[in-house]
Amino acid sequence: MHFLQKQDKISCTVTDQMGSSVNSTESPSKKQRTVRWILSFFLGLQLALAGYLFWIPYPITSRRSLLLIGLLTVLLSAAAFGILTRWMLPRFARTPRIVFRLCLLLSVFCSGLLILIRAVPLPDRYFFLPSGSVSIETVGTHNPSSNGSQIRLLLFDTGTTDSFSSLTQSGSWQLEGKALTTDNAGGLSWSGEVFHQIELLFETGPEAGIIQIISENETNTIDLYTPIAGEQSIRLAYPLPIGNRLIIFLSVLISLAFLFLLFFSLTVPVPDFQSAAMRPAASISWLVALPMLISWTIWLLVYWPGIMSPDSMDQWGQSLSGAFNDWHPAIYAILMRALNQIWQTPAVIGIVQIIALSLITAWGLRMLRRHGYPALVCWIMSLLFAITPLTGLLSITLWKDVPYGISLFALFLIVCEIVLSSGQQRRGVPQALGLAFALTGVVLYRHNGFPVALAAIAALLIFYPAVRKNTLAAALIAALLFLLIKYPLYESLAVNRTGMGGINQLYLHHISAHVEAQTPLKADQEDYLNELLPLEEWIYYPCNVLSLKSSAGVDFDLMYSQPKKNLEIFLDLAMQAPMVNLRHMFEANRMIWQIQPGGCYLYRVPLFKNQDGGYQWIQPNPLGVRESSKLPAFVEPFFNYYNWSASVPAADSFIWRPALTSYIALLTAVVLALRMQKKRWLLIGLVPFVQFSLMLVLNFAQDMRFQYGNMLIGLFSLGLLFLQQQDNEKV
Repeated sequence: MHFLQKQDKISCTVTDQMGSSVNSTESPSKKQRTVRWILSFFLGLQLALAGYLFWIPYPITSRRSLLLIGLLTVLLSAAAFGILTRWMLPRFARTPRIVFRLCLLLSVFCSGLLILIRAVPLPDRYFFLPSGSVSIETVGTHNPSSNGSQIRLLLFDTGTTDSFSSLTQSGSWQLEGKALTTDNAGGLSWSGEVFHQIELLFETGPEAGIIQIISENETNTIDLYTPIAGEQSIRLAYPLPIGNRLIIFLSVLISLAFLFLLFFSLTVPVPDFQSAAMRPAASISWLVALPMLISWTIWLLVYWPGIMSPDSMDQWGQSLSGAFNDWHPAIYAILMRALNQIWQTPAVIGIVQIIALSLITAWGLRMLRRHGYPALVCWIMSLLFAITPLTGLLSITLWKDVPYGISLFALFLIVCEIVLSSGQQRRGVPQALGLAFALTGVVLYRHNGFPVALAAIAALLIFYPAVRKNTLAAALIAALLFLLIKYPLYESLAVNRTGMGGINQLYLHHISAHVEAQTPLKADQEDYLNELLPLEEWIYYPCNVLSLKSSAGVDFDLMYSQPKKNLEIFLDLAMQAPMVNLRHMFEANRMIWQIQPGGCYLYRVPLFKNQDGGYQWIQPNPLGVRESSKLPAFVEPFFNYYNWSASVPAADSFIWRPALTSYIALLTAVVLALRMQKKRWLLIGLVPFVQFSLMLVLNFAQDMRFQYGNMLIGLFSLGLLFLQQQDNEKV
């Protein structure tokens, strides 16, 4: 259903977004120009202030700063007026007014989100400062154990000055080296503007005396005597006024919102709207998969026979021995064993993953081409997938997260095709089987895949009656395949069903946060946790539960045998101190929501350069698997390319950090829903949204592979922004 009334023709006479009815082909009236100039000046001022806060280091009261801000305001106001008048408003004039309003709200929301997740940290600057004062008085007495009454001030810093000469002195003070010193009664005082705090640093030792620190609200007596020489820091806090913080917040928020609104003006309005179904069908050759097949095969030849971590080696060992367990979904090791019958080398897994991902991506591009997607952009997207180290390295890495990510990506593409065609192109037997296989892969390759598959099925059944029969058939086939694999197949192969025990790691991670926070424990809870590991030996590291798991003495047998007990303690402590859980989730899930590096490590792929100058991409093992590059001359340059992508913050954020690509996928769905004026187009973002939301709750390690599917989806979503664009568009 349309959430905005669809129009066969958009009238050229529209209501101007500033409030007056104008013809989009005519020049604005004098009143309209005045309103736009006022708005442009306001935007220019906010942009200038934001520029000052981030890039101009001088105090705002200095002539240099005021001159630069004034000049920037004039230039940016003129630029904002030109953008509003010649670009933004004429483009939004092609859409109903509610689209503009929604874009405006979304711009503010997105800019606020960037500030909230600290992708754009608010600068630590000031416009006006609180006044403060401090006095230092020597008492004239000393600790009976002290050999004197010496006072040595090593540091005085108010954020606006750190000069001893700014202190008013009484008594006999002398500057000895970098310290202000006295042995007699006396005092120091200062008053003025403070930035954040007044910091004092005194020397302590066997000859130190006693002082009084007097500030506006309190007097503290401090004995500086210590048997061994040292230092004592004293800090008096002066928080910035709320008005100062509000000005900074609003200037950054408004500046970012304007940039987002500019982005929406580029991507949302489309003139001469017509549905994809009305366009002539177009096709593109399967050769669009060729750049990916060639590129990723070269990666495999360079890092032959594939990239393998300890988890990879564990499942490879299962495939060789035939002794399977479901800690990591056993289906991956079972498929390895089946492929080993063809060629017993890890490389065969990489080959299958390369073929699967390249063909699924090519199918997605061919699908978009049928819906009016430019052929040139299809090839550009194929090259983008081919050259990014994310796809090159992950396609040859033996992790169950790779087929899970490919399955998630395939499910996303199927949902896209249903949305684009209103279900008309997903109503045959091959289409039902494709959906069934995608759903089966999602639920089999990761234990948390079931909610994603269930959400996709429910949404398609509710919103697309045209594919309801096919969706039900696909769901039944997927359920049947799942049951046949999980029961008859697993039983025949004697699979050790330990998979869902992994949820205990999540409980353990949360409980360790409560142990660190000293949340009160019941007697039986304390006894049980002490059995797992004496409480004084518990380690809490929010970024990864492995720090605790690697502690010597943890009774894992007890932990995995008591899932109900672990759950009960987790829930009880969460009820007692929910803020501990929330703080823990904020830190533990950094990889999921945080765009820029910082706060936690990020584990990418097990490709390393050793201290001896050699390269390692296979975990040392007793199974006979060793690095054996077929193109050894390329090992170093390919590693350097990977290392560059991981070390340059902008490249790292886009290529390796899952948060940005997840946000791109969700934002693209919103843009397309606004462009097409249909709520159902939001379903394009359903699969990445559910996956993103699940990992916000379930993550306990900063391993980007957990979000590999969302990263593929985000990369592909960049191309979705070209849907429905017209070459003959008139601005």
